[in-house]
Amino acid sequence: MFRNPLVILALVLGCGPLLGEAQHALVPEPVEGAFGMILGAEFIPNEALHDSTTINGEKSYFFSPAAQSRFFDFYLVQITPLTHRVHTIIAVGQTPDVETCQQRRSTLLPQLTAKYGRSINYGPLEAAGFDLDYEMIVQRDPKRGVGVMCGGTSPIVFQLIYLDDELSDLAEQEGRQLNREAKLRL
Repeated sequence: MFRNPLVILALVLGCGPLLGEAQHALVPEPVEGAFGMILGAEFIPNEALHDSTTINGEKSYFFSPAAQSRFFDFYLVQITPLTHRVHTIIAVGQTPDVETCQQRRSTLLPQLTAKYGRSINYGPLEAAGFDLDYEMIVQRDPKRGVGVMCGGTSPIVFQLIYLDDELSDLAEQEGRQLNREAKLRL
């Protein structure tokens, strides 16, 4: 089981609330997915390399990407618990220092903004004792975004997060439904 607190923090905090805050950007291409995973596609949990549970109880599933990036060490998805639709795709890498993390972000962000539209810098942010610095590219229809984040203390973590806000909401609804059904069985 994966226990990196920064990844868990990012998954728990999520980027969903940020999607409603952004101004509409001119978007050359829709955010659809990355690393061979498509937002909204079905993911079969049994096909995962392994899984991990966040502190809020949501599962993340590790997968082997169609194409690996030198910036990232592992890749995972989060899915809706009943319908198994991908709502978040995350690539995670570790860097020795903040400068290396910021260099990676500076290399990747222009490529992402050229593809998806302008970014909004939301960092730095201190959450649960972690200093996070991230930028988010936001699209409103559908509500999807791409986040690039640096944070942590040692090691410094570099993350690329693809998110579908509506599917994240669906995951919460399905989770509540599962909880209600479990209580009825007691």
